[in-house]
Amino acid sequence: MPMNINDPRVVRTKTNLRRALVDLMKHEDLSSISVQKITDIAGITRGTFYLHFKDKADFMEKTTQSILDEFFDDTIYKTVVDGQQCEVLNLERAFRYIESDAEVWEVFLDSEKHVTFYDEFYGRVAEYLTNYFNAVNIDHRKPKVPLPLQISFNASAFLGVIQRWLDDDMIYTSRYMNKSVEQLFGNLNVNDISVSNFFLPHEPIADDGVGEE
Repeated sequence: MPMNINDPRVVRTKTNLRRALVDLMKHEDLSSISVQKITDIAGITRGTFYLHFKDKADFMEKTTQSILDEFFDDTIYKTVVDGQQCEVLNLERAFRYIESDAEVWEVFLDSEKHVTFYDEFYGRVAEYLTNYFNAVNIDHRKPKVPLPLQISFNASAFLGVIQRWLDDDMIYTSRYMNKSVEQLFGNLNVNDISVSNFFLPHEPIADDGVGEE
């Protein structure tokens, strides 16, 4: 019988495994963390672990993807820009989300602890920026600043400020970060086809849900 991923027992097991992994990554190199260590701290058996994952590599890949999936599910919403429906990111929710689970993000965004997470996070942001540009640029105008440079600059700025905020022990609140970064991206949003607009506030499409409490 196929496993129900929404079963509370399955969710609890995966949550405990993720917490155990993060706890271990704070003190050990990933290469030295074994399935046995993870399951011991999580309080589950190795047999239960292998019901969900093929091996440690599979566990790491799926955990990484679930962290990113959950982040973007919480922060991306649909709106209309220049008459075109598109998806944008809610900065306020992004900083609040990271603040609420800072331990996970501190560990996973540390390149010495997880060498690929930054690149995968960057790739997701770059994909959303590309989709945003394609959605609003219906007449195929050529932007003053080439799209690859816009994506590189904006995605790097977004991820870089998150990393620095975490490295500085989040000395600013998520609300302050939202307002400050929103202003920075707003200053970049010149009278051209700019992907910086992806990070600025927009009115969500009714029933989209993101942004509601």
